[in-house]
Amino acid sequence: MIDTHAHLNLEDFDQDRLKVISSCQEAGIKVINAGIDYQSSVRAISLAQEKGFYASVGVHPNSPSEDPDKLSDLIDQPGVVAIGETGLDFYRQPDDATEKHRQRELFLSQGQLARRAGLPLIIHCRRAYPELMLLLRRELKGVPGVIHSFSGSLTEARELLHLGYYLGFNGLVFKQDLEEVIISTPLERILIETDSPFLAPPSINQSRNVPYLGLRPVVEKIAFIKKVSTVEIIDLADKNAYHLFQLDKHE
Repeated sequence: MIDTHAHLNLEDFDQDRLKVISSCQEAGIKVINAGIDYQSSVRAISLAQEKGFYASVGVHPNSPSEDPDKLSDLIDQPGVVAIGETGLDFYRQPDDATEKHRQRELFLSQGQLARRAGLPLIIHCRRAYPELMLLLRRELKGVPGVIHSFSGSLTEARELLHLGYYLGFNGLVFKQDLEEVIISTPLERILIETDSPFLAPPSINQSRNVPYLGLRPVVEKIAFIKKVSTVEIIDLADKNAYHLFQLDKHE
């Protein structure tokens, strides 16, 4: 299985990172670790030296102001398969026009970097789907990617699918009613993820999420909703990940 979005590069794993990595490898789980700023992107690249691990480099919309052009120094490093996590997050400051402008510019600069580098985008979106889709249609048309931790409406999901994007699902499927969205999303456009250390499924009985425990419950939930086997979900989601992130080039 491929966890297409985790953060084993964050300080939450400083005490037992090697043990978590080993447990993922023993379980046969490959992991894409996403950067949220320059330093965490560097750490994601360092983890990509481990068998079955990959990196995405980016600046999260909620990260402190940082020059996204610095990411250009990282995109050619071994194991880098995407730009992100980047995007829009208007949850905390829904009416702050200055902050919205800052996030749009930050996202667009990373989107243009992805276009130049020929890499897909890992996109974070919270309470900003109309603005995101406007930018994807007008400014970043043709740049492939995934909407990680999808939390939008059925209408928004259908429009993003129409634009060619994948939808990433994680432990949020246990916290939000996404059944209609999942039913309407073709298997060929589904990616599975944990967003570790966040969004732990209730079944793992711990607050910190980890790929080797948190990924399978998501697979089982999606399989139940889609009325197919877990094997089919894993097989197609892995194929989708290999296709979008061109993982064969990094094996």
